[in-house]
Amino acid sequence: MARPTTPFPLPAADQAALENFTRTGRRPVRAVRRAQALLALATGIGQQAAGQAVGLSRQAVSHVCQRYEAGGWQAARAAAPAAAARRTWMVRRTWMVRNAPP
Repeated sequence: MARPTTPFPLPAADQAALENFTRTGRRPVRAVRRAQALLALATGIGQQAAGQAVGLSRQAVSHVCQRYEAGGWQAARAAAPAAAARRTWMVRRTWMVRNAPP
């Protein structure tokens, strides 16, 4: 049995800002997908369906919702702090492996 969908109210100003963000300029694909997930949730579909529509997992959509509730649409479209830290660590680790003495 599927989980019941909870309403996701998106104020008109935030919805307009997210639509503008997804349609104008060159943007990082991940940020656009997070914005599209919020717009999809506002239509009344569940997190699983929103994730499938934009190419994210249900868990990723859930995290985007939590960041939106905590800090607004600007925080929701930004990368999670842990993800940025992991990328930095991988760059350092790759450099150390490539530059290791023979």
